[in-house]
Amino acid sequence: MAKIVYHKIPQKISQKGLKELENLRQMDDDDIDYSDAPPLNKKQLDEVARIVRERRERMPSITLRIPSQILAKYKELGKGYTSIMAHILCEYIQEHSQT
Repeated sequence: MAKIVYHKIPQKISQKGLKELENLRQMDDDDIDYSDAPPLNKKQLDEVARIVRERRERMPSITLRIPSQILAKYKELGKGYTSIMAHILCEYIQEHSQT
């Protein structure tokens, strides 16, 4: 199963911006130009991973009762399904808060 990646898209975006986003979505990995980004060695990648782990916001662990069929659907997404659930809850709150 493909990894699900969420990116925040600004509330207002121009037609040109929407077209550029769609072009990027359709781009194959082979079409990406890496000429200005030299490959990283294992030590550098490990350091980046360490920094990301340290900066990751730790969320409190809770117990939540939800219908079993809903849980089963989320589990079908694989590892990280609880993060996806948290993301959906955050998005809902952002969309429905009167800020």
